[in-house]
Amino acid sequence: MKMFITLSLLLLSVVCNLASSTTIGSLKIGACFLEKSTRGCSEFIGYMNRNKCCHYNGFFVREPNAGQLFLAAFLKKHIIPNCESSCSKDFCADKICPVGEFCIMRDEDSICSSECICSEEQKSSGPVCTATGRRYKNKCELHLESCWTNSQQNIIPCAKFGCERLNCHKRNKKCILTLNGQSKCVNKKICIGQLYDPICGVDNVTYSSRCHLEESSIRQAKEIQIAYSGVCRADANCMNVECQESDMTCITHHRNGSPVCIKCPTSMRQCENGIYKTVELLCLSTNYETKNTCYKDFLSCQNNVFIEVLYSGQCLLNAKWPR
Repeated sequence: MKMFITLSLLLLSVVCNLASSTTIGSLKIGACFLEKSTRGCSEFIGYMNRNKCCHYNGFFVREPNAGQLFLAAFLKKHIIPNCESSCSKDFCADKICPVGEFCIMRDEDSICSSECICSEEQKSSGPVCTATGRRYKNKCELHLESCWTNSQQNIIPCAKFGCERLNCHKRNKKCILTLNGQSKCVNKKICIGQLYDPICGVDNVTYSSRCHLEESSIRQAKEIQIAYSGVCRADANCMNVECQESDMTCITHHRNGSPVCIKCPTSMRQCENGIYKTVELLCLSTNYETKNTCYKDFLSCQNNVFIEVLYSGQCLLNAKWPR
């Protein structure tokens, strides 16, 4: 019994001494385990850095509790929580952080930190651009990506696109982004005395008439495409809707599955016509960019999925976790 206690204390002393160390060279060390379940890791191998643990195809715990580590070393099946794959590029995939903290990468290791949190001012800043040519949705998205990747990007003034470049208000007009990707100044609409002739827009809103759809388009500064004739219906599909013109083809919206009637280009050559080309990029609902709306419609028809133009200019970026 004395020998058992002595060995146990010796093992605890070794474990505690190891646990008190935090680095070997420039690499942080932790505990390495062979097995992992939904509850955590077991089958303790030893105390080492993440790279060495990866050689065993093991699972890594960055800062194990000394008492837990002692039990893991003494009892092979003892479970240690909050472990992660030592070889995965996404070290934060399985990491559990305290409330108010998030997992980020630092020095080839994952840590829990409260520094990657946005202020309300950052969230409401509007688009921001960087010297690297990237355009983010707001300062929050830029801050998060910079924080996650431990990098710094210089903010520069964003280039103006579409209606930002046009000065329509001097002529008592409104700027609108048309379906073919052109930005132009148009007269304001007043829909009084219009006959009720409902149409459904691609925004899944029923408009009392074409005039009301145009009025809403001008208000939103973006031309709304007609999806099909009649009121919008929850059960609508390409088998039970009526297109507004006989030469239109019904395809399915890639985001919400609703039917949309469009005129399909007959070939890619047709798209070489200058009327379809724009001088600036257009951001599509697939988060891709184009300078030719005809190509977009041709590919939509070929794949039976409707893709729409969201706005002029580069697509706004959301923060991306480094992979």
